[in-house]
Amino acid sequence: MSIYEEKLEQDLEDIRTEVHRVGSLASAAVENSVRSILTWNRQLAYETILRDQIINRAVKNIDDLCHAFVVRHSPTAGHLRFVSSVLRVNIALERVGDYAVTVCREMARLSKQPDQRVIRDLEVSMEPSRQSLIQALEALEKGNSELARGTKKMASHLGKTFDRAFADLVDEGEEGAAPILDLFALLVIFNRLSRVCDQAKNICEETIFASLGETKPPKNFRILFVDAQDNCQSLMAVAIALKNYPDIAEYSSAGCDPSDELPVDFVRLMESRGHDMREVKPVKLETMPEILGDYHIIVTLGRDLIGKLGKIPYQTVVLDWGEYIDCSGEFPAYDSCYESVSAKISELMEILTGESPT
Repeated sequence: MSIYEEKLEQDLEDIRTEVHRVGSLASAAVENSVRSILTWNRQLAYETILRDQIINRAVKNIDDLCHAFVVRHSPTAGHLRFVSSVLRVNIALERVGDYAVTVCREMARLSKQPDQRVIRDLEVSMEPSRQSLIQALEALEKGNSELARGTKKMASHLGKTFDRAFADLVDEGEEGAAPILDLFALLVIFNRLSRVCDQAKNICEETIFASLGETKPPKNFRILFVDAQDNCQSLMAVAIALKNYPDIAEYSSAGCDPSDELPVDFVRLMESRGHDMREVKPVKLETMPEILGDYHIIVTLGRDLIGKLGKIPYQTVVLDWGEYIDCSGEFPAYDSCYESVSAKISELMEILTGESPT
């Protein structure tokens, strides 16, 4: 190995070492922030806030090391991918430190220690969040794309842990068991812990990019179209989306009070537009939160349908397109609705993909 190669490897090792150090500091900050609540230790919370200055200085040092590496070695290919990934990981770690600070500041505002349900949720939430961060950093340090993929999948599944915590907070509020300001503080605390998992996923994606050159694939959305009977607008929307945007999302339809069959004129219109409706059957809408939560977007097409969805899951977006036609109407009504729904789907897809329809 030449002197230049030795220097390059040493500089890379210095970056890895510093990333490992900052990752350990950020992980410890998350643990201490939650521990301050579990042990009702405000001094630990205040010390954790102050120690964020150490993380901030270390983050700046990583920036300096990466920029110096680029100037000194003019890296290409794998080395350049690694350094660019570290710069983005650096941002993620700084944010994790900020999340821990926020948890500590909210802890200091609590009027009393949370009850046992919330304490249990904090205990259950902290370790998986912290572990996903530790594994993500280990994957980066070792350049292990398979560990990164596994950790990313694990972090994604942690969402249900936080859903339960948010539900318990709602129960606390309904029971009047905690002051409203405490509930808001706890909501912020759980939100920041969930964001630690999000940053772990980001680090995993950077590891995969650094190791293999693979970039994050476009998000595949799950979209549910709902109308009153699932025999007209909702099916129309699914058919249009499947034909024009098959790779953007998974599309489903449902009706609040599903019809037994499709109107003949509707089927004729759809066939004239190139959609085969022979095997299509109306489906009943299931309004349980765990089912609706499987969809990123729910679109209602009809009068006063949003209220029939029930409780909307936290991560789900609901759009009211307000289309309504009498499914016993004449052919021109379907034709006009088709054009309107097509335009709205094009607009939605442009928002989701950033690309104008062709």
